[in-house]
Amino acid sequence: MRLGRYEICSKLGAGGMGEVYLAQDTKLDRKVALKILPAEVAMNQERMRRFLQEAKTASALNHPNLLTIYEIDDTEPTYFIAAEFISGKTLRQHMPHGQMKLSEALDVTIQIASALVAAHAAGIVHRDVKPENVMIRDDGIVKVLDFGLAKLVQTGTPTLDSKAATRLMVQTEPGTALGTVSYMSPEQVRGLEVDARTDIWSLGVVLYELLTGSRPFCGETSGHVSVAIIEKEPIPLSQLTPQLPHELQRIVRKALAKRPGERYQTASDLLIDLKNLQRDVEIQSDAERSLRTDEVTAPLFEPSHGTPWYSLSRITRAAARLTASVIGESELHKRGLVIATTAVIIAAAGIVYFGSHHRPMRNMVYIPGGTFLMGLDDRPPFKGVVTEIPSHAVTVSSFWMDVTEVTNEEYGEFVRETKHQPPGDWGGSRPPQGQEKWPVANVSSEDANTYAAWCSSRDGKVYRLPTEEEWEFAARGGEQDNFYPWGSIWRDGFANVEGDTRKPVGSYPEGQSRWGNLDMIGNVWEWTSSRASLYPGNNVFNDQVDSAGESHRLRLPDFHRDWLIIRGGSYASRIHSEMPLTAAKREWVEPGYKHSMLGFRLVRTGN
Repeated sequence: MRLGRYEICSKLGAGGMGEVYLAQDTKLDRKVALKILPAEVAMNQERMRRFLQEAKTASALNHPNLLTIYEIDDTEPTYFIAAEFISGKTLRQHMPHGQMKLSEALDVTIQIASALVAAHAAGIVHRDVKPENVMIRDDGIVKVLDFGLAKLVQTGTPTLDSKAATRLMVQTEPGTALGTVSYMSPEQVRGLEVDARTDIWSLGVVLYELLTGSRPFCGETSGHVSVAIIEKEPIPLSQLTPQLPHELQRIVRKALAKRPGERYQTASDLLIDLKNLQRDVEIQSDAERSLRTDEVTAPLFEPSHGTPWYSLSRITRAAARLTASVIGESELHKRGLVIATTAVIIAAAGIVYFGSHHRPMRNMVYIPGGTFLMGLDDRPPFKGVVTEIPSHAVTVSSFWMDVTEVTNEEYGEFVRETKHQPPGDWGGSRPPQGQEKWPVANVSSEDANTYAAWCSSRDGKVYRLPTEEEWEFAARGGEQDNFYPWGSIWRDGFANVEGDTRKPVGSYPEGQSRWGNLDMIGNVWEWTSSRASLYPGNNVFNDQVDSAGESHRLRLPDFHRDWLIIRGGSYASRIHSEMPLTAAKREWVEPGYKHSMLGFRLVRTGN
């Protein structure tokens, strides 16, 4: 059978929108895939419109992870699309026996996310992301297929697509749900208007399934699945696969947030987090191998901030070596025994004296206590998200706080002194060269608390993580109208945000707070000691209803109650977005969570 210049070889498959055949392009001598719309279906105007829409939509895209469309044509009475032939398997065929390896799951998801970034940039929402619509070539390249349900949306930024201006806006009638139920977003299940965030949800479902071997929302019928998507939370990844990185669990949770406003706002944001995680996983793997084979031995005396600090254990070892050396000599010279013993005492006393009088005290600023309005109100210029509202009066006592986040250099001294496990991105007991002044990251709250205890023992003070009340009081200067450490208006160049990496602490001196704290916005998120909570007086109602048609106030999920608040945002945080970063921004994560965007600073109580 021939269709124009295409000679059909075999049938590859069939779906709701037509049949797919392997064919030979006799003109260009290449294999192609032909998607054919049967004549009886072509008589249906709606199906015909969707078929043509798929062709035009897909042909407007040019990306290595998207199917390449060669042409659309008709040989009366048959309509067909000629596309590249992919030698490989669907993602569904790749996952018949349960979960994928972490590295493979991340690689596949990153490639799908990359394809969605390109589609969304062209104003196209796929609306049917699922394993059956993803092909993996024999060389590992992922291809996203089937834009039959794709929807064209207006974008807020210009596009390089020269055909965009001539496209018609294609809308789905309200109340109509299109797509595959198990991968639909809550808004899609309800037949509401959707945007790019529906694809982010669907990709979150796919990633959950790759990691666990099961879908997050199940049921005996499509109706049961729909109810689960709208009302129920999936089983946490930590219960099904506890060995997965905490950051990956956070990414999946955020992608599957039922409220679109709490989900990733763009596929680009999701892609950034996935790539950072992939890098961290690779670094961690390399670091673990390095630690097993290449432990670095620290010198006896380690400088900190250019000032010698001698730990008591090192002083003891130094004195012991000195004693052994001198007494060994005195065995040969009995008459020098008294002199040798005296020398040992003087030397040890000198070392202790020198160390105790030159230990580096932490670089802290004093913050007087007071009462302030913490949080935001649901009003301009910043309408706080549900975790940030309402504003409420809080009183804090006076305290001291680190001027900057704890640096790699400071944390490195602790690691080498105590043999504590170093951050996963170090590759040993010392940070990468040139990153000594960067804020330390990839540390859990337990790591931070252990470091605080070590500093407390060293300095004779009591250091700890700040409460979130202390943190926000310091960051906002105790003033409700201060949305940033420096005031009420965002100023470019005052913080390390919307970037690619951490920077040395103190790189933005103009962004200091009222009391002189630096980097309280951007660079890295910072641990606090406060547990996850909704603010008192938060009367926000869930915008979803239960099976009885009733809505309920938002409540904190039980498994979040032991999680800890983090504050301040990071170098990748967005300022000009639907939910911009402010000094009131708060998130919560598991205590054991580690990430390249999360560090800490210390405080101590006192006047």
